[in-house]
Amino acid sequence: AMLAKSLAIRHDRANRDGLQEGIVRYNMSFEPLKAMRCRVLLKVSLESGGRWVFGIDLVANDAEVDDVIRIEGALNQTRSVSFRMTNQFNTTAAFNAYFAP
Repeated sequence: AMLAKSLAIRHDRANRDGLQEGIVRYNMSFEPLKAMRCRVLLKVSLESGGRWVFGIDLVANDAEVDDVIRIEGALNQTRSVSFRMTNQFNTTAAFNAYFAP
């Protein structure tokens, strides 16, 4: 299910010149939201009987830390900070915050 949401493969039908030369072009987009590694098979079949199978290894590593929020305060005093977080989707998303010494 996670792979289906992050991988899109579309046949490039605008490549008419390449078809005459035996070139078939596909556009692939791989945009996972989490780190993952998997292997997929792209199976291409022609109506005239040709069939090819291509193995594709997909690797998405953990994202780099993109920001650090520093809060400094005096002993026995309360400090706070506020900031706005946005989500690119219209649903809730898990968020992890860590405290470092």
